[in-house]
Amino acid sequence: MSHAVWDTHLETPPIGPINYPQKFGPMGVRHVISTTPRFPIGITDETFVYGKQYLEDYKYPLGAPLSLAVDDTKLFPALRPLYDGVKKLWYIVGTTGDHIAVPNPQGLHETLDKLEATAELATKLRLWVLQIPLPGVPPLAVAISPIGSKVKGPQLAERQIRLMEGLVSHGFRITSSGGDGTSVERDCQRRTAAASKLKEVHIKHPDTGYPDIVVQLWDLDGNIWFVIQDAKHG
Repeated sequence: MSHAVWDTHLETPPIGPINYPQKFGPMGVRHVISTTPRFPIGITDETFVYGKQYLEDYKYPLGAPLSLAVDDTKLFPALRPLYDGVKKLWYIVGTTGDHIAVPNPQGLHETLDKLEATAELATKLRLWVLQIPLPGVPPLAVAISPIGSKVKGPQLAERQIRLMEGLVSHGFRITSSGGDGTSVERDCQRRTAAASKLKEVHIKHPDTGYPDIVVQLWDLDGNIWFVIQDAKHG
């Protein structure tokens, strides 16, 4: 569902029917969906536009603390054609990495056949969410990336670092990065932290017989953040 249709559905009171023709005009909902930009695949300039719109919608200032979290969900491996009504282009989705543009409809079946024989199909979708740390505010799905079943920490960290650097360069303040406890995710977090500068904060222990409590923070291009990680599991 496009953002325009979904936002209208949420704004409509639960009593009484939704007058979609009145809201969307004679062309109807399908026209709105076909002419609304699709959610971008990968990390693009649109990613940061969505992020800023999220803050504006909740009147939350750019530069105030935000949380970033990431997790994977399983996909059924398959190739699918996808038409972008805004760019007037056909794409093929379902491979790992970026979606593939098809220059003309006549080449769609040929490209699909070629990719089925050569391309690595995505088995998981990696999803990043941005969270305003206030009660009652839902998180925003800010970026997605299709990945394979054998992807390792270095490849995940490359995407994570690119997203965090992009957010920071656009004025977002990321105070934490969260992930689950699998060994691959832990490796991703370690590599992401290694791309930052370590800053140790010493807190005096309330019992003078114990050493200071040391908290590790990380500095990525002037943005101070810390790692949130689930307990280690398989």
